[in-house]
Amino acid sequence: MALGHGLNVVAVMRSGEAGSALNESCTNMNGTKIDVHVGKIGDVYPHVDIFENVDVLLLDVDPTSSEEVAALNSIVSERFPDTPVVATAANASLQDVRHLMRLGVVDVVPQPVLPSDLGTAIEYAARSRSKGGGGDSSRGKIVSFLKAGGGV
Repeated sequence: MALGHGLNVVAVMRSGEAGSALNESCTNMNGTKIDVHVGKIGDVYPHVDIFENVDVLLLDVDPTSSEEVAALNSIVSERFPDTPVVATAANASLQDVRHLMRLGVVDVVPQPVLPSDLGTAIEYAARSRSKGGGGDSSRGKIVSFLKAGGGV
């Protein structure tokens, strides 16, 4: 799990135990600094100054909470569209993961967070940012041309 350089990651975790486990998972991440805030996204979100000038956001979300999903959607699409967001969720179903991905998160890490999963997700998110990812500019466009005549 070797990241290319030190990254600035801000994490919002729902519990102190999850935050402690996250800090323990990050001991070998080549200078990557993870600033952990404990609370729900909706409680921490009004203090958007903590989300400024970060390379990656790691947000612990309850995908069954409409309030938390709405806050996540606002962060991803409106407030910080150029900052890659990695979500983490406890007991997330496949449908929950797909919904979070459709909102625009870069990756979803299951809980308990394993160091290898976290490192891979943060590295992928950082690469997506360096490629100019984020916002609508990262979405591709497909144009298809079909011959109107018969055959094939």
